[in-house]
Amino acid sequence: MSTNDDGELAGPGEGGPRKAAILVVHGGRNPARARWLKLCLEALAEHTIYPNYHIYVWNNDVGAVAARELTGGLSRCTLIDADPLERLEHPHAQGLQRLYERARSDGAHYVVTFDADAMPIKTGWLTSLIEAIDGGAALAGVWSDERSERWEPSVHPSCLCTTTDFVDHHEVRFGEVLRERESRYDTLASFTRVALEAGLPIHRLLRSNRNNLHRLMAGIYGDTIYHHGGGSRFEVVYGEAGRNVFKNLLIRELGTAMLLTHRAGYLAWLRGEAIAGRVLFVLGMYASGTSVLTECLEQCGVNGSALKGRSPQLSHGNLAQREARRLNDSMLTRSGGSWSQPPDRVEAGDDESSAVRTLLSTLESSGSPGALADPRFLLTDHVWFGAATNPGFVGTFRHPEAVARSLLKRDGMAVASAHALWLRYNRELVRLHKVHRFPLIEFELSDREAFAQTVAAVAAELGLEPRFHGLKRIVDARARESEVAPDVPVPEECKEIYDYLRIHRHTGWLDPEKLEALLVAWGEFVDTPETTPRQEIERWARTKFRSAPPPLRRVLRPPLHAMRRLRARAAARGRG
Repeated sequence: MSTNDDGELAGPGEGGPRKAAILVVHGGRNPARARWLKLCLEALAEHTIYPNYHIYVWNNDVGAVAARELTGGLSRCTLIDADPLERLEHPHAQGLQRLYERARSDGAHYVVTFDADAMPIKTGWLTSLIEAIDGGAALAGVWSDERSERWEPSVHPSCLCTTTDFVDHHEVRFGEVLRERESRYDTLASFTRVALEAGLPIHRLLRSNRNNLHRLMAGIYGDTIYHHGGGSRFEVVYGEAGRNVFKNLLIRELGTAMLLTHRAGYLAWLRGEAIAGRVLFVLGMYASGTSVLTECLEQCGVNGSALKGRSPQLSHGNLAQREARRLNDSMLTRSGGSWSQPPDRVEAGDDESSAVRTLLSTLESSGSPGALADPRFLLTDHVWFGAATNPGFVGTFRHPEAVARSLLKRDGMAVASAHALWLRYNRELVRLHKVHRFPLIEFELSDREAFAQTVAAVAAELGLEPRFHGLKRIVDARARESEVAPDVPVPEECKEIYDYLRIHRHTGWLDPEKLEALLVAWGEFVDTPETTPRQEIERWARTKFRSAPPPLRRVLRPPLHAMRRLRARAAARGRG
């Protein structure tokens, strides 16, 4: 392939790939959204490998310098400022038309519209769209059918790829304005109408995310394009009114915060693929919170399955599966040891190895994330982890003295023996952490909010649903049973391992000052996407109860408690 005077690959007449123009409109009626242009341009630069493309940015934010600063250092980018004296009826559509005219005059053959709050998340996205066009499709891109009850499904301008030949031949315009009240068509929907009427193929990127913050916003299409939706608007209406509009704004900002602070974890959660069919191993010493952590993970969407068993020694149950416990016990016995007297090396027989593979295969084929929790995994890890297709790990640890007190109370174990056992198990936890680098959670319930926040953050990173309110209820209930870590020195022999665990304990990937509000909001949206009439009644009753005088509170208290009991029973039936 030859290059022209600018160093770019030559056009079709010179034997190179034909030029692709990416059209992005920045700003509008709410221009102060430069963060979206920044994200968009960075993602385009990272994931575009097509050799002959150029980005054209229409800048409605004429009075600010943000767009100029963001585009100034890009060799493949042209910024065109709007005329501050000209009032565009539709800044987005008519901005696209101006960009198209410039790109066409520059010799572009392929044209891709791109919303500033959209971004490619798959390398080679442009190449694949152009291949679809070259394969006969008239249009390719994000297929928007979420609002079919209101607007006709069409290729959305957040990512629409076509050719100048299609535009010119069918005389469609990017700047055509169809008022929402007068039409069932979105911006650029005329392109789709023309293609369908002409019987031309359309390459559709269908919405592919499995988890949703919102039925319209924060969508992934064809596992290729992320479109935030309403990212640069003052309001996010979608034909809704009142409370829903406010909720839309909150969800929009919530998704924005996740995208800005931890894009990989947020996208993994939307996809729902990082965790589907995966087995999470909950690792930790006895009396160190493995059962509490597993119960919390189940609240966040992990499937404990019908294999879940309960230990009579814990009022809330040891959520480690019976079969895993049985197999671990069998391996320890075969190796001449037990959980309290672990052997130097644990060996597995053929029957046990086969049973491990069968159990893991059952969990992995369920299509839902599964969890296995048993402290003995720290001794039998070489048998289990190698048999798992895509294992995940979460670790938990606790102050050695708190563990010793618990084992003394539960098993009558001497303090010195408990310290030695703590050291053996947690030395293995550190060894595995150095290899797999999984989240470590300190089991300390003196600050219930902080513990629930940490587990919610870990759940979000793992691709689970951070159901903060449900986690808080579990932690509140278990905190009443758990002793607070004693304010005593760590035994000298345990100090090195304990220091490592504390240094590497999970602190979250979000700003600590914003973590609580963010996870509470996410938990609310995931738990209760729509408020039911019963919840509205309960909310009204609680409000009246708080403002009522003491005599009336005594009258209202019994029906409120009855409603809570009914809700708890209904939830229990749902889980069953």
